[in-house]
Amino acid sequence: MTKFCLLLLVLLPAVAAPLRVPCEPSAGTLRLLEAIPPPHDTAIPYEERVGALRKLASQNPTDFFIQLTYQDSFRQNRALADEFDRALAMYRSRPSDPLSRYYQARLTLFSDPQSQQVLADYAAAQPDFAWPHRDLIELAILPGRRSAQENSAHIDAFNRTCPGAFGMPDRAAVERRNTPLELTVWPAIWKAEEKSPDIASRIRADLKRIESWPFQPDPDLYFIYEEVARILKDPGVLKLLRERVERESPGSLLALKFIEDDWDAANPPPDRNAGATAWKDRQENQWKTQREWVRRFPNAWRLMSIPLMDMSSPKLVWSPLTPADLEFIDQALRVHAASPDAGEMWPPVENAIAAIYVGTKTRLDRVPALLDTALRAFDRMYKYEISPELVPEEMRKGFDENRQHYADLMESVRVDYLLAIGRASDARPLIEQVLAGLNAAGVSPQTIPQRQDWNRRLARADASENRVGDALRHYQASLSGWSKNILAMPQVQQAASEAKQYYLAHGGIEEKWLDWATAVPAVSKSAPEPLSFSKALPDFSAADLNNHTWRLASLKGKATLVVFWATWCGPCRGEHPGIQELYDRTKDRKDIQVLTISVDDGIAEVRQYMEEKKYTFPVIHSAKIADRLFPWAGLPTSFVVNPRGERSGMYPIAPDSASIGSVIDKLAQLARSDAQ
Repeated sequence: MTKFCLLLLVLLPAVAAPLRVPCEPSAGTLRLLEAIPPPHDTAIPYEERVGALRKLASQNPTDFFIQLTYQDSFRQNRALADEFDRALAMYRSRPSDPLSRYYQARLTLFSDPQSQQVLADYAAAQPDFAWPHRDLIELAILPGRRSAQENSAHIDAFNRTCPGAFGMPDRAAVERRNTPLELTVWPAIWKAEEKSPDIASRIRADLKRIESWPFQPDPDLYFIYEEVARILKDPGVLKLLRERVERESPGSLLALKFIEDDWDAANPPPDRNAGATAWKDRQENQWKTQREWVRRFPNAWRLMSIPLMDMSSPKLVWSPLTPADLEFIDQALRVHAASPDAGEMWPPVENAIAAIYVGTKTRLDRVPALLDTALRAFDRMYKYEISPELVPEEMRKGFDENRQHYADLMESVRVDYLLAIGRASDARPLIEQVLAGLNAAGVSPQTIPQRQDWNRRLARADASENRVGDALRHYQASLSGWSKNILAMPQVQQAASEAKQYYLAHGGIEEKWLDWATAVPAVSKSAPEPLSFSKALPDFSAADLNNHTWRLASLKGKATLVVFWATWCGPCRGEHPGIQELYDRTKDRKDIQVLTISVDDGIAEVRQYMEEKKYTFPVIHSAKIADRLFPWAGLPTSFVVNPRGERSGMYPIAPDSASIGSVIDKLAQLARSDAQ
């Protein structure tokens, strides 16, 4: 409390004097900002985009819109901790600037809970300073803590002071300013006007305006034209954009997007019930194609990240690296260094490359520097991460588990490196520490493969120090859980070959191999935790797309699967064939049911999507209802409601028929047990 009070005492003098902050930039400011390459075109080196804005912000400390544009070029990517540090240092170096604390609070709004109060104090002390209200809207619409009342209050306060402000969807103001800096505002304007009888002529006039600007292959153009094509129901609009891009900027990320569309159309995803082989074949084909595209798009990080992750995935047998592989790795490092905001890898890219070198026993001299760089990058990734206070309590554990998972992956590469260079004595305590942690955590299906991997590492350490008895014991432990039938399978024999070779080389005989390999009893798995239903749902009332009203009473007496989704959410769309099957198989049952809730901004796109896909499962369109039922923090979110109207925690599902059948069985079992 004392710290908070001191913060207010420091802040109050800074916001006491009336602030004169404009609602839109001057013509001179617009020209300065327009001269900077599109900030989110990551094919352009980071310093030419964000670095140029940083320089502009330093040279123009009193220009409000230059400061905001600089911040917006990186503040959504919280892994860019170095840029956060540079910006915060710049603002802190200007304590006499009445907006210094505002800039700091805006930048750390999600990572520092006190920033929310700082912005609220500015809004209260400076009624003519509209911009803190716009920042606080971001919190008011944050999934899991939405507040329609707060959102409406901040929107009203902002619009009273700055109607038609820069970046707001006001047609007259946007037309008057006529700047590509507001390119992404146009879809909101069109959505608001979609029911107008002259919408087609308006949009075509707007496109002429956009096309009159000096052409830049801004990746955002694709989504602008895609929205036009949707509203006008005219795919030719995108074709015209493609022709211009191929003519004027064939090596851009915008051109790559069209090529990716072609590949997706020619290689549709396998049916949801297709076997794993079909998905694997498509994935390998995609990765191979992407590596070929890299020659044409040498600065496209997204073509490198997924193949790089595949190359670095843990393997028992590594394929030797070819000269082309080494060239690809070097290029990926260069591109990542040039544009660190192009995409994230968890753990960092340097750790992935270190894993490749260690696994293939290649360039081992480069590994220590890569691991040290990765460790520093890993810490920076979390420096400005979203505060746990802004995350629904039920989701916080998952955040911590993800961080620990990535830390464990990094530690495994470090240990494998120590073993590869003959430093088993240094690797041993690290391995034993991990195994002790796994033992303390208990046994679950997730930890059994980890135990096998770490016992195998411990066996390697034993073997390198000629501790034959210990090595044999730990190799046996690495096979725990595999029966003789499993070990006889061809795909498993390769995985067990390391242990088998050591066993045979140290007195074992072929005829006794399976007996020896299965001599250690399988580690018994802990029983899966049953669904718990400690959260009683509040009452609610909402109509679905078919005007059927749902209430809490509609859920009571049945076991219900509830799914949150949005049309723009790719994983959600991937689930929908399974959701439709679930609905078709249960719609006439009295004991189980399915309900979905769309959190899209508008209902029109939801209706259009359902009609195009011919889906008939029930849909309520209401982010407000979703927040009341479950403080969700991502999509898709699914959970189960028991017949008493109590909900479970997260209950993820898969869309294939077998998994949907398991969901039906689980719901039916729940309904029966609750009725008893």
